[in-house]
Parts: sequence; structure tokens; C-alpha cells
Amino acid sequence: MENKCLSCGVSENIIPLIQPAFDGGQKFICPQCLPSLIHAPRKIADKLPVLKDVKPATHKYE
Repeated sequence: MENKCLSCGVSENIIPLIQPAFDGGQKFICPQCLPSLIHAPRKIADKLPVLKDVKPATHKYE
């Protein structure tokens, strides 16, 4: 079975995928979609419903 990005659906045959640890499941995300997972998780909550309650990261730059 070919793994795909949970956000955009790109295949592991096209771009390397990252596998975040979550609930013991097999979820993958591509490097291009990773910023959405970090900064705007609600944008991909339709693909991973638990993200609907996750607040975006806040950063303080010094």
C-alpha cells in the first residue's frame, strides 16, 4: 500500500513523507503541508478531526 499525505494526498513515490506519532495510527504528511499542521491545524481538520480543537502555535521572536 502506498502512503499519502493526509492533507494534499501526494504519494510517498513523489516526495518523502513525515510520520507524526499520533494515536498509534499510520498518518503521514508531506513537508509542504507540515506548516499547516503546525500553524493552522484547523485547515486540515476535515482530514484529521481531532485537529478541530487544536490551537495554532504562537511564536515570540526575539
